[in-house]
Amino acid sequence: MNILYALLVMIFLFTGFCRADIYVITHRDNPVKTLSNDQLRDLYLARSQSLPNGEDATIYEGGEADLRARFILNALGMRERQFDAYWARLIFAGRVLPLKTVDQESELMSHLSNNTHAIGYTDRLPESDSVKTLLVINE
Repeated sequence: MNILYALLVMIFLFTGFCRADIYVITHRDNPVKTLSNDQLRDLYLARSQSLPNGEDATIYEGGEADLRARFILNALGMRERQFDAYWARLIFAGRVLPLKTVDQESELMSHLSNNTHAIGYTDRLPESDSVKTLLVINE
């Protein structure tokens, strides 16, 4: 019984270390210091096209399939299919253009380092000094 108890404690402790955060990042010179969860949700659901300071934002999404799914679930509270259907309706109605997509983190970093008002997300703490973190989404 003690062995089972010890094993359960180890599992619970280990799962805390396996947690992977998602970092919402932007250009280092972007005047916005932080984003709230609601502001992020409004940007990614096209309820707002501007940053909290009033500047127009360029929103990037994508990356590895697992990262995209985790971001949509944890940041937006939706499943991928819901998110895709939501955006399909917006685009079909002619209300917005699709979000800009990237396939790899290096592509995202290139866009963010060249556009002061661009926002994206990654699952690694950014090591580049050309970007800064606006929000950390804990899973």
